[in-house]
Amino acid sequence: MSNISDISDAIYKTEEGVVINIIVRPQSKNSGITGFNSWRKTLELQVQSPPSHGKANKEVIEIIANFFQLKKSDVVIISGLKLTQKKILIKSIQINDIKTLLEDALK
Repeated sequence: MSNISDISDAIYKTEEGVVINIIVRPQSKNSGITGFNSWRKTLELQVQSPPSHGKANKEVIEIIANFFQLKKSDVVIISGLKLTQKKILIKSIQINDIKTLLEDALK
């Protein structure tokens, strides 16, 4: 984990919305956004669910949607469905709002 000012490395804007690179730690004790990995340029997320039958992916979507106060339909895993490293597309929110909320949460 490193300086949160690097968090911009994990976030970029597309025509469809904002994409966040994340790494997921399934079967964790707690769920939520836990930090930023500057080496991998990813946001770190822990989920309690196991990585089987889409359970962890479903929890990832719920955590991201709740964190940004969005509908689950505004959060889509666009790559990495069967991997711990994923790209998440977030609709209905601006990139600067995402950065501010994440930086505040990770202080």
